[in-house]
Amino acid sequence: MRRTLGLATLAANAAFVALVGVAMARYPGGTWFDPRATGHDFWRNYLCDLLHSHGLDGRPNPGATLALIGMIAGILSLALAFFSLPEVSARTAARWTRRIGAPAALGILIVPLLPSDRFPFVHGVAVVATGVPAFGGMVLALRALSARRVLFGIGLLLLLSSGADFVLYVWDQFLGGEIVVLSPALQRVATLVLIAFTTAIAIATLRAQSGVARGGPT
Repeated sequence: MRRTLGLATLAANAAFVALVGVAMARYPGGTWFDPRATGHDFWRNYLCDLLHSHGLDGRPNPGATLALIGMIAGILSLALAFFSLPEVSARTAARWTRRIGAPAALGILIVPLLPSDRFPFVHGVAVVATGVPAFGGMVLALRALSARRVLFGIGLLLLLSSGADFVLYVWDQFLGGEIVVLSPALQRVATLVLIAFTTAIAIATLRAQSGVARGGPT
């Protein structure tokens, strides 16, 4: 069970990095700050830009399907990490993370399936509607990992970076604020930390042995 979960999480992560990386390389160009920009800008493009049928410069985007598959893999890696927590921590919160956090993470799958170029308003609503439960799952995960300093630290950084990006997203999408460069940049930081978090959970799961390196009960 632990081996399967750990390897599946690592495989999903690898697929996410590889497919989204190729999608970035194939993105024609354009950001929300400069529609004439050439190619993909790591810090100024949103991940959802990769899902568009056309780049923000108006040219066809041949990497959209790869981006979709890659993002689905990335979401699955988070769901698998949440599901794996009882293998890493004996705390009650770990079991609740599996029961609540994993399904909440799977709910995020609706977001890439509703790309913002075709469903601009619904895409934003989906981000908020699925993001809030996922944050709840992350809080449970932090509670479960409170005795694991490294895992807790990475998880806390993930919660803070994604939370800050979420606030900026709601601000510019629903509250009339302007899109600022910090928003896509924070999204990239949160994405990198997400990869680190799910990878760390996968490695901890693979290394786990009964009664060893697991947090005590609450």
